[in-house]
Amino acid sequence: MADAYPAQYFGSYQLSGLLGQGGMGSVYLAQQTGPGGFRREVALKVIRVEEPLDEDLRLMLLDEAQLTALVNHPNVVTVYEVGEHDGRLFVALERIHGINLVNLLRRAGTRKLPLAVAAAMVAQACDGLHAAHELQQGGRPLHLIHRDVSLSNLMLDERGRVRVIDFGIARANVRRVATDPAIVRGNIAYMAPEQLAGQELDRTVDVYAAALILFELATGTHPFKREQWRAAVPPLRGLCPEAPPALGELVGACLALDPKLRPRSIDALGEALWTYARGRGCGGPEAVARHFQERGVSLAPPPVRPSDDLGRRAGPPPPPPAPGAEPTRIDLAHTLELEQELATGERLTLRTTSMPITGRGPRRLALSTIEGLLPAPLLATCAGGALCIHCEGAVDPSTRASLYVDARQPSSRLERLLIGDGSVPHAFDVGHRRHQVQRIEPLVGLRQDDRFVARLTHPALTVVAPRDAHLLVVLVAHHELTRAYHLECICIERGPR
Repeated sequence: MADAYPAQYFGSYQLSGLLGQGGMGSVYLAQQTGPGGFRREVALKVIRVEEPLDEDLRLMLLDEAQLTALVNHPNVVTVYEVGEHDGRLFVALERIHGINLVNLLRRAGTRKLPLAVAAAMVAQACDGLHAAHELQQGGRPLHLIHRDVSLSNLMLDERGRVRVIDFGIARANVRRVATDPAIVRGNIAYMAPEQLAGQELDRTVDVYAAALILFELATGTHPFKREQWRAAVPPLRGLCPEAPPALGELVGACLALDPKLRPRSIDALGEALWTYARGRGCGGPEAVARHFQERGVSLAPPPVRPSDDLGRRAGPPPPPPAPGAEPTRIDLAHTLELEQELATGERLTLRTTSMPITGRGPRRLALSTIEGLLPAPLLATCAGGALCIHCEGAVDPSTRASLYVDARQPSSRLERLLIGDGSVPHAFDVGHRRHQVQRIEPLVGLRQDDRFVARLTHPALTVVAPRDAHLLVVLVAHHELTRAYHLECICIERGPR
C-alpha cells in the first residue's frame, strides 16, 4: 500500500505516522520543514479526506485552532500554524511526548493515585483552564469555556507537565459557528448537571469537571459510575482520609449541583491543590514525573500507526475502485434492513433501531438477536441526546460478561459506553477474557447539510440517517465463524415516536 503513494508530504509537512482519529479529522505525526534545514516535530490535524469539505466543517476546525492559539500557557497545547493545502484545512499543534490520563491509569494498573500526585496534576490543568477563562482580546473578555474537560483531554508528558487539549467544542464570543446549548456535546461522564440538561453554561462547568477528575483520581471511584445521572457527591474525606477538611469542603463546593454555589474561578481550586501538593513534596511537574518513574510507569507516547494507513488517508487520492466495488449507499429513510453478499464472499446484514431523544427506557439492540454473536445482550438508552450502551447480563452467569475497552485487560471494564455527537468512540469488547468475546466497532455519523452520514471502510458502505435524526451511530460486528458483517444503525430522533 505504501508503494502506491511514494510522496509522504502534506504541504511543508513530512508525514511519518497516524496518531489518532476524531470526529472532525485525523491527527498525524509530522515534521514541519522549511528553509535552511528547519525541522520541527508537530501533530498535524487534517480534515478527514473521506468527507466533503463543507463550510461548517471548515469553520469548526478554524474555530478550534483560533481558540486554542489565543491561549498562551504552558498547560495548554500550543498551536503553530493554521492553513489549507489541496483543499484540506489543517492545524499544526505541539507534539506532546506523553499520554492522556485514561492511558496513564491503564499503565499504572490502578484507578487511584496518591492525593498529592493527583492534586499536582489537576492543579496544572486548573492553571491552563484559568488562562483560557480569563482570555481577552482588545481588552474585551472572550468568556471562553472548554466544556469537555475529561481524562482523555488532559495529557501528561514525560516531564510531568499536564496539557489541556481539544478545544473543539469550546464556546467563546469569537466563534463563527454557533453552538446550541440544547445539544449535549463532550464526555457525559464529566458533565455538570446543567450541561446534561442542555441549559446555558458558564465557566463553572469546567470547575465541576476538574473537581470531578480530582475526586476520581484521589478515591479511585467515579461517584456516578460514569452514568448520566447526577446527585450530591459524597464528601471527599470519606473516601480519601488524607484530604484536609478545607480541601474537602472546597472540592464539595466545586461539585455543587447548583452552579451558583460553585467558586466562580477555577483558580481557587488550583491554588488549593497546589498548596496541598507542595506541602507533601509534590510541588511541580518534576515530582509528578518522578512518582511514575519510581513505579515503573512509562509516560512515553504510544507508537504511531504505520505509514501505509497514513498513505491511504493523507497521501494522494487512491485510484478509483474497480467497477462494482463502489460503496453501497443506504438511506435509512427508505431502507431499514438489508442482507446481501459482498464481493469477498462474506455476507452483510444491516438492521436499524430508532429511539426518541426523550430516552424512554432501555431497548435491546438488534445485534443481541443474532444467534451466536454476542455472549450477553446489549441494551441502549438515550441520555441527554447521546447514546448509552450497557450489558444486560451474561447468558451464562459464570462468564460475568461485560463491556471492556480490551477484554484481555480486566482494568478496562466499562460500566456504560456513552457516545454523543462529536465524540470519538473506540472499539470495545463484549464478553469476558476467559470466555467468548465479540469485538464491536462503533462509528458516529458526521453531519452533511441536513443529514447525518456514516462512511464505513469494512464493509464499504455509506449510511445516511433520516432528516429528523439527532444522532446516528453504526455498530459493526464481524462474526468470524460465519464470515458475516452484522451492522446496527441506531438513530436517535428529535421528536417522540
